[in-house]
Amino acid sequence: MCQPSSFVKTNLISNNDSEDTSECHFKRRKIIPKLVCYDETNSHPLYEDAFFADVPTSTQPMELDGEERKIDELLYAITKTGVDHSPLKSQIEQYMGKFRSPRCNATHPFYENISGSTKQTFSYCCISDCGCSKPKVVQANHCQSLKVDLATLDAKQEALKNDLEQLDIQQEHLHNSILEIDEIIAKKHNDVSRLRKEHLIIAQTPVLTDVDVKTLETLQEALRTQCDELAYLVWM
Repeated sequence: MCQPSSFVKTNLISNNDSEDTSECHFKRRKIIPKLVCYDETNSHPLYEDAFFADVPTSTQPMELDGEERKIDELLYAITKTGVDHSPLKSQIEQYMGKFRSPRCNATHPFYENISGSTKQTFSYCCISDCGCSKPKVVQANHCQSLKVDLATLDAKQEALKNDLEQLDIQQEHLHNSILEIDEIIAKKHNDVSRLRKEHLIIAQTPVLTDVDVKTLETLQEALRTQCDELAYLVWM
């Protein structure tokens, strides 16, 4: 970009005029004033179209990607030297933030120079396209929806607490029932042990045969007869 030292207003003839050089022709020529700037290093004229080509207009968003890369490279170089670049980086970010999205910032200096219809278009873009700002009504509805959801969650939490209390009561009952069952099982184990001992004793007892039973019956009858005879015996 050149540093203009002076501005000269020259008169250029429109290209769509006739090439006739008569006196009438010169009266009909359209004289267009053209702003020209001269560079300090040379005398070649630079028209304003070339001079202001890089200046962003109100409808031309600034493209800062390349500049941001250069800034990142510069900050990286400063980091290598061991100098803390945090204050410088913070100031640069604040400055660059003003130009990242001109159409979504109504306070941007470019915004003041545009027409009313363009401002209306930009406002519409900010709400519907960019999403830079939301209407208060939408935010209020969103907050109300969140409150309703929170109330629903609180009700569910309370219901879950009641269910948990009921489960704790059932757990206590089951625990007591298990203790009672354990006592019954212990008693049954004792009964089983006693019956096993009795069964062992019975198993070790001799078993009488049929002959033995008849012999015992004969002896029992003889013993009874002798007892009767003794009962009638007269002692001397």
